[in-house]
Amino acid sequence: MTSTARHRAILVLALGLVPLGQARAQAPAGASNPSDAKEPADSQSPADKAVDQIRRLSSIGANDQRQIKNWIDIQVNKLNSSGPGKRADGMNVGALNAFRQSILSQINNKQDTPAFLEEFAKQATAVALEHFKGDTTSTLRRALARVLVDIGRVETVPALLAGLSVPDQPTRYLCAQGLVVNRSAIAADNALLKKVIAEITKVGKTEPDGFVVGRLYDALALPNLVGTVLPAYLAIFDARIAGREDIARLADSAELSAFEYLRENIDNLTNDQRIELVKRLATMLRQDAVRYNEPSLAPPTSPTERDRGFLERDLIERRLDAIEDMLSQIVGSGKGGAIRDVLNTDGYAGRAKVLQEAYKWIGNADQKITGALNAAPWNVPVGAK
Repeated sequence: MTSTARHRAILVLALGLVPLGQARAQAPAGASNPSDAKEPADSQSPADKAVDQIRRLSSIGANDQRQIKNWIDIQVNKLNSSGPGKRADGMNVGALNAFRQSILSQINNKQDTPAFLEEFAKQATAVALEHFKGDTTSTLRRALARVLVDIGRVETVPALLAGLSVPDQPTRYLCAQGLVVNRSAIAADNALLKKVIAEITKVGKTEPDGFVVGRLYDALALPNLVGTVLPAYLAIFDARIAGREDIARLADSAELSAFEYLRENIDNLTNDQRIELVKRLATMLRQDAVRYNEPSLAPPTSPTERDRGFLERDLIERRLDAIEDMLSQIVGSGKGGAIRDVLNTDGYAGRAKVLQEAYKWIGNADQKITGALNAAPWNVPVGAK
């Protein structure tokens, strides 16, 4: 299991919710999805009955809107009043899943009209905004973020953006994932695209969790729009580079998704944009090559000792591979170091060589080495500092 997959599994446990595919698979016997299993008519509440009629309408009026929001508020109140669960953190997994299933039963019903689905998304967004901005529990915020992802409609974007600033990490991660789900619809609306890019730039510069940052990068990974989103990537790169300079911060996986997008779209960047990207890549190359040589990352000498540096070594190797690949595409193959060759041949045992190969890119004043990136038009300062 990759480190990213492992973290997603942890998030599922933290949320107390099953993945969407499993949620649908848990429908009552004889039903193809949760919405196909209807309650007996006499067991439906007035709110249930009202929504069941509204879902068939091709036009949704003001009273219908209030009825939909009322139904969602009722589900929220049920979750809030469910009490603590048996988990150590008190999370009531059963209540969380019941809440999610109730929402899925509405958005997956075969009788839903397009008008109903649009309005349901708007009202779910209104409810989520109330709780994201107000004094509410992290459990409820997570539950609302999860169903916004399930709804998967562009109408939810205002709540998803608001959720990027809440205190709890799982909610921020889910809201970033919701933006990924809506990426194509966001790109189709220029005004909305500008708003989303601006908000991601703002929160991305201060987001402390690498996995959330990685999802924010994914939300920016818009086909054919690399020039439009590059300033946001660079702004977040700058903030994270500064953070690693201030303290001995561990390498994380956040930039890997950004690198993957950028390395596939370098041909679509202008020369000026490439120069700006190279400046950031050079500094990250230096940071990663130096960090790779930290003694704390060395494998254990005893076979019974835990290898605490393995994950970070692996991440740094993947980061260095991606950075050098992009530099080679931009500057030209063979004009700098050969970090990837050293990694392929020697692995971590060649860490000192990795640093020397990095200097062939960025230079080193103490060793009087001039790197390929120190020359025009890149003009990276010697040592990339």
